[in-house]
Amino acid sequence: MTKKDAMFAKWKWKEISDNKKASQACEGWNEEMILKHLTCQHITFHDTTLGRHQEVIKWQIGDAITKMSKEKRSESKRKL
Repeated sequence: MTKKDAMFAKWKWKEISDNKKASQACEGWNEEMILKHLTCQHITFHDTTLGRHQEVIKWQIGDAITKMSKEKRSESKRKL
């Protein structure tokens, strides 16, 4: 990041923080409404950290299998 970019980012941040306007999407929300909204949402296993981690592992295994030689692939099938 150049000095000019850093100065611009600092100026832009100051402009935003000086403005202090609430986002229109958040106006009218209080803590109780936010809590109710969050607790009423349906959460699946895939929404959790563990679920996302398992999906990443599946993708990695799929990538590894496609890069394997036919001999290694057949050996892995035999082991399973």
